[in-house]
Amino acid sequence: MIMAVDAAPSSTTNGHTNGFHKPAVATPSYSTPSTSATMLETFITSQDTLQSHKSGKPVVVDGQNLTIPSVVAAARHGARVALDDSHAIKSRMAKAENAIEDKLRTGKSVYGISTGFGGSADTRTSQHLALGKALLQHQHSGILPSFTHPGHVAEDKSEVTLPLSDPLNTLSMPESWVRAAMLIRMNSLIRGHSGHQCIGW
Repeated sequence: MIMAVDAAPSSTTNGHTNGFHKPAVATPSYSTPSTSATMLETFITSQDTLQSHKSGKPVVVDGQNLTIPSVVAAARHGARVALDDSHAIKSRMAKAENAIEDKLRTGKSVYGISTGFGGSADTRTSQHLALGKALLQHQHSGILPSFTHPGHVAEDKSEVTLPLSDPLNTLSMPESWVRAAMLIRMNSLIRGHSGHQCIGW
């Protein structure tokens, strides 16, 4: 069962100020099969979910209900992904973003926004956007494949299953891994815990 924890600004927690703590209240967000459900019933439910996404039903990212079959559908079968744009989610994200902006306006240090990263965390900057861009540039390292194998890109994505590994491109992550990681990260960020800004939504 995946558990969700709400985030809301508060003042202190165990002597630490973090701006997002609210006493953890776990709420089940994905119902696992009941103990009476058989392995076959669980498999059939998962297969039905996968097939519905492969048939065009979008994987809706809301921070609460992402399932393994949905991740597989988006990562390996090219299922369409949509962000839940409900008022509740947008306001939760705006509240977290405002909490970060308030801290920066008052001159407080926020790790990774006004400070360096890792061993450079003791350095400070007022150039928040430049620091964010520098972090992205720092992560732009690696080896990209020099070509894609025939059949890798198809007109009809629903007919193509992306491989879990690709022996022709052994120096880079398979596309299915990257798609899964991006989807899971989006699902985490849309909860509003990190105070990020959603552009173009």
